[in-house]
Amino acid sequence: MKKNILIVFVKEPIVGKVKTRLGKDIGMDKALEFYIEISNMIIDRLSISNSYEVFLAVTPDELASNKDIFPQIPIQRRIKQGEGNLGQRKRNIINNIINYTLQQYSDTSFIFIGTDIPDIEVSHIEKGFDILSSFDGVIGPSSDGGYWSLGYRNANLTENIDFKSIRYSSEHTMNDLLNASSWIDYKRLPVLDDIDNIREYEKYLRDKMS
Repeated sequence: MKKNILIVFVKEPIVGKVKTRLGKDIGMDKALEFYIEISNMIIDRLSISNSYEVFLAVTPDELASNKDIFPQIPIQRRIKQGEGNLGQRKRNIINNIINYTLQQYSDTSFIFIGTDIPDIEVSHIEKGFDILSSFDGVIGPSSDGGYWSLGYRNANLTENIDFKSIRYSSEHTMNDLLNASSWIDYKRLPVLDDIDNIREYEKYLRDKMS
């Protein structure tokens, strides 16, 4: 049986721990308010599809059992990110996916996203999983050199990817990932951007009011 899993990275909403780059422009309190707003918006928006199941990849690990934060997603669909940099935590999550799905499904495709991409829609995620029915990888580029989504047809394809070697939050992020997994044929989703500075934040506010 085939299973599609959308994995949404979330952090515990604490002042000074989320959207810190944006917080340098607008203040950490406002950055926290924005993080809570957009995270809930994205989780709600993307949870309506029946073609995939939404899981949260949470940090710190204690958030996995806190049903009061992001209550839309039940505790049994929360994956601990564990320790390490973002690359190591991705590897931890993939291992947890394997352990979870092997008990129930013969084949599992999955896509990673964050919670700060305001233009993301269900159609983007469904298109990603449609691509993974025929290709090994899918990636959604962002205009700053990173990526907003990353997915694989199955977890075995990622076995030799050194996620820890990737320079995250930089202009090199996507190219590093492609070089670290050069044997995978990635198909691309549309370019979407997250919100990390005041210019992007003010555009988000304008679009929200229109």
